[in-house]
Order: sequence, then C-alpha cells, then structure tokens
Amino acid sequence: MTPHPKLPLAVQVHHAVCDGFHVSRLINELQSWLDAFLAQ
Repeated sequence: MTPHPKLPLAVQVHHAVCDGFHVSRLINELQSWLDAFLAQ
C-alpha cells in the first residue's frame, strides 16, 4: 500500500478576522476534499 503524499500547508491570518476555530475548519474541509479526490 502506497502512503498518501504529503502537502505542506502554511496559513497566515490576522487574529481580528479569524482564529484557530476557523483555521481548523479550513484544514478539515481541505482534508476531506483531498481524501475524496485521492479515493477516485
């Protein structure tokens, strides 16, 4: 079984606009999208 490739990701946000909750939602959505893409 081939391991999934790794994609480096850096996120920079201003705390007045976004916090860790929003960043975690973004990362979770991105992970879900990539999992679905790789499952094809």
